[in-house]
Amino acid sequence: MTLKEIQQIVTHHWWIHHRKKLRRLTPEQIQSESMGLAHLVRMEMDSLKAIGLDEKTAWSESAWMVFREEPPTPEDVEQGME
Repeated sequence: MTLKEIQQIVTHHWWIHHRKKLRRLTPEQIQSESMGLAHLVRMEMDSLKAIGLDEKTAWSESAWMVFREEPPTPEDVEQGME
């Protein structure tokens, strides 16, 4: 699974379950934050694969990170840039 595919899953999940919160962010912020989460998920998957799990199982074990995380608030994004 590529970073872009994970990012699309993150963004889709956020639009379905956190639309009101997501509307407060700019498209650039959404793209940046969803890619940041995608990187974390991919790192987790790679760690799991390093101990012998296959790609599908690594995704299954890492997917909770996507579904647990809410999009950040604009204030969170601003603080992260400081």
